[in-house]
Amino acid sequence: VRLADHARLVVAVAVVLYVISGICQPLGVDYLKYQGFMGSKDPSVPSTHIGVLLNTLGMAGVGAVFLLRHPWPQLSQVQYRNMLIVCAIDLVSQALVMYGQLKVGGGLYVVLYSSCTVWTAILSRILLHKQLTFQQWLAVLEVTAGLILSNLNVMLSTSSAGPGATSMVEILTGSLVLLLGSIFHSLTFVATEWLLAGQQDGVEIAPMALAGFMGSISSGVLLLYNAGLTATYGFSTMYLEPVEATGGSWGK
Repeated sequence: VRLADHARLVVAVAVVLYVISGICQPLGVDYLKYQGFMGSKDPSVPSTHIGVLLNTLGMAGVGAVFLLRHPWPQLSQVQYRNMLIVCAIDLVSQALVMYGQLKVGGGLYVVLYSSCTVWTAILSRILLHKQLTFQQWLAVLEVTAGLILSNLNVMLSTSSAGPGATSMVEILTGSLVLLLGSIFHSLTFVATEWLLAGQQDGVEIAPMALAGFMGSISSGVLLLYNAGLTATYGFSTMYLEPVEATGGSWGK
């Protein structure tokens, strides 16, 4: 009984921390955006995806903690292949979500990203053949209706905003990209559940090991990507000038 209580406590703490991180993440991204740390506003200069890199480095850190206590599992080639596929889906989803968030802002991001609940339910039904109860489908419909109404409210507020406000085109573009990223993110959740359920050859994959693997691979890809940007456009153009243009400073 004590072990069960301890497990429930760990899960409860993890859920609370997840909710807190979900609240702080969009606020932090908005702050970094307005300080110029998310890259140049020049459309001819590619995005650095620093926000995504911060997320993937956090996931890699989870893997490091896992390795402090456990040896790396002996996984099969099929498992590594499946993990790489999930990693690619997750990286695409994070890039799309971050692009959309930078376009629409933290407020609308929270609303639109909540659609992951809907997409996850639908994809779980299609791909994993999960049976949802009537109450669960009703909850999905309620979330969908809330998303539509909230999005319409933002659109109407934007259309009546004064000069200098984010344009309707940017809001629509960011919203569509964010929704697409949410679908890919939901696909990541479903694929991860499939991997962790042991529906493939080889030994069981620990959740922390999977998170560390995905974070390490994605971080490596993003670091190489930024190295390429630096070689092409120069370090100052990519990282220093955007911050200086907004009055920010890397030293503060």
